[in-house]
Amino acid sequence: MGIDTVYHSSGVGLIDETGRVIINEKKDIDFANENAQEFYNFLIKNTLSSIKPILDEYAKDIFLISVSCEEGMFHSMPVGAVIANSISYFFDKQIVGVSHETAHMHANWLDRNDENMKFPAVCLSISGGHSDIFLLKSHCDIEKIAGILWTERQDRFGGLGALFYDVCHLMNMKVKKGQGGQLLESLARLGEPRYVKELGDIEMKKEEKDYFFRNIKFHISEKLKSLQYYSLNMDSEEAEIFRRDFSSSFLHILFDFLVLAVAQAAKESDSKEIHLAGGAAVNDLLKFKIENYCKESGLKLKVPVEKEYCGDNGSMAAISGYFKWKYSHPDPDEKFLTIKPTSWYYKYYANHYDT
Repeated sequence: MGIDTVYHSSGVGLIDETGRVIINEKKDIDFANENAQEFYNFLIKNTLSSIKPILDEYAKDIFLISVSCEEGMFHSMPVGAVIANSISYFFDKQIVGVSHETAHMHANWLDRNDENMKFPAVCLSISGGHSDIFLLKSHCDIEKIAGILWTERQDRFGGLGALFYDVCHLMNMKVKKGQGGQLLESLARLGEPRYVKELGDIEMKKEEKDYFFRNIKFHISEKLKSLQYYSLNMDSEEAEIFRRDFSSSFLHILFDFLVLAVAQAAKESDSKEIHLAGGAAVNDLLKFKIENYCKESGLKLKVPVEKEYCGDNGSMAAISGYFKWKYSHPDPDEKFLTIKPTSWYYKYYANHYDT
């Protein structure tokens, strides 16, 4: 059984030893009002209400509890970790802690024959909190080889998912956190890349091992002004057509850069496959561009079998924990986990806590 608790949802999953998903339940939380009391009430209630029926039916069959307890939000991750520790202790089940980022990559193995997956593989993982390229040499030998950054601030979400959210707001579109990429893609499907030339000064530069889109938010804001978008009636058909075409242009440029970065990583590592993980795996335009590269290069593209496995979910924690248990052989007597949240997020809240 796997548990994954993040600031916008709680996920609980149950899989068998082949990676077949038996149960994958996710409950969303609207954290827009930033009410801490409501947040914890909902997160705890949602997680426990998803776990209870699983334990009622499968408690005797479950041999491993896996929970995301590394590389996640410090205020939400401990909820899942404490619940998992409690189940492990009271039901006498072995427990393993996994990295939230690694779990996203392992989601590609859910409902899929392990023999059809080949190493080494390069994985592009994109979310609101991070956007990185990883090299998977085996299930447990995973190395981050490049970050994809658009902001130099260390006190905010630096993933491209956060950029998508900001771009939506620059175009005066209301969107929930975590759904900016979906909105831009839905607009892009209906539009044409008419503004590629106007956005041509967007650059991606490699500095040491990371890729940077420096000042990209500023560039987008300035282009919207120069194209006189803000003079339009935001509710008019003209403004809607503009949003469609601008979204299409922006995503085409951005994704072409991402293909170049992934292609370089695949060549340098002699990878046999390219994987997509996180929210990026549901973006049809990005998949189309990378799939074309794979066909030209004789590589295989792998994305999670189901869209529900792309976002945060408990099943990805379950299979990641299973791989850790199978190949890394953690201490079977360990019943308590060390929680290792994303450090910048904890430091940000610690430094901004008003006494």
